[in-house]
Amino acid sequence: MLSADERQRIIDRVLTNHGQVSYKDNPDGTKSVYELNINYGDALRISTDTDAEAANKMIAAHNILVSMVGVPAIYYHSMFGSKGDLKAVKETGMNRRINRERVDYDRLKNELRTDQYRQKVYAGISHLLKVRQKNIAFNPFGKQEVLDLGKQIFAVKRFSDDGSAIISFTNVSSQPATIHNIEGRELLSEKLVRNDLRLKPYGIAWLKMEASK
Repeated sequence: MLSADERQRIIDRVLTNHGQVSYKDNPDGTKSVYELNINYGDALRISTDTDAEAANKMIAAHNILVSMVGVPAIYYHSMFGSKGDLKAVKETGMNRRINRERVDYDRLKNELRTDQYRQKVYAGISHLLKVRQKNIAFNPFGKQEVLDLGKQIFAVKRFSDDGSAIISFTNVSSQPATIHNIEGRELLSEKLVRNDLRLKPYGIAWLKMEASK
């Protein structure tokens, strides 16, 4: 559970990034936050982020989603790297319209070629899904173990029936990170890892370890 201070920090970030906050009325006459109305990518940004850095955050967030047990549900505006529809909110007065922009096919097709942020987010999430489909460790009904590697790294280990396993690493910080004394094949880059795995800020990796013989 989040503390009151942590919840307020999230609310402040949403408002700073041009999102909206909806409230509900309580029986005692007070109000409580009901929902945060903001595009997911906008919520993750800070003012100093470049589009490339913001895209890395989106891909990292979705890496956690697609690595966990179950079937990942990805909102299409997240998949395509959309941004909040502030114009629709202003025109309708409806906060939820911020994340419900109607997609024009020709415009989207063009922006996926020309917009760096859209392009990077779409390519990154698509690559995760394609690699995920090829590996039985990501069976929606399979087993997983969340590993404690400190606050900087979120890691979840997925197990295959053949004894092999995949560890998904997500650097959830703005600083580089290194996982020491680990070996395997990194599936997203198709490179071998020996001893150390280095992650860039908000970097990700899927390390496959074969079954012990």
